[in-house]
Amino acid sequence: MARIYGTADVPGRPLVVAAGLSVADIRTDWAAGRATDLALLAAMVLVLALTLAFLRMRIVAPVARLHAAVADLGPGRITAPLPVVGGAREIVELAAGIEAMRAALDRNTRSLEDEVALRTAEASARGALLDSAFSALGQGIAIFDPDLFLIACNRQYLDLLGLAPDAARPGTPLAAIAAAALPE
Repeated sequence: MARIYGTADVPGRPLVVAAGLSVADIRTDWAAGRATDLALLAAMVLVLALTLAFLRMRIVAPVARLHAAVADLGPGRITAPLPVVGGAREIVELAAGIEAMRAALDRNTRSLEDEVALRTAEASARGALLDSAFSALGQGIAIFDPDLFLIACNRQYLDLLGLAPDAARPGTPLAAIAAAALPE
């Protein structure tokens, strides 16, 4: 029978201890320990798999849905509400905060659009009033910006200079109007 021996000195004593085990005993103990180790490893893998599945269901998937919804906010798609996400309390609170932000952006955008529409209508009404005032005057009137580009003129101005309407459109430089008005 094959045996494996080991020796050890006993400190402070004139003694050496020798122990021996048979190879068959060692293999039996190793096999029993291996089965226990494999069972423990399988339990650890199962716990890890369950933990990962739980994290995926409660955290990863809700964050992915939230991420997709937030990505839609970037290009200005603010009318669709964010999906309700289930998961850790922090994720739910984050989603609620982002939803509140999206709703506020939507309200503010609508308010600004209403304000722009109102201001545009007011500007159109003022423009129509200015056009009527220009037309009612007997004198020729032209308005230029600081860079001497035409902003507006009336028909009498065109007649006074002998210009066709195409020669004095808004944005035409004063020099071009003068060149067209002066005979060569």
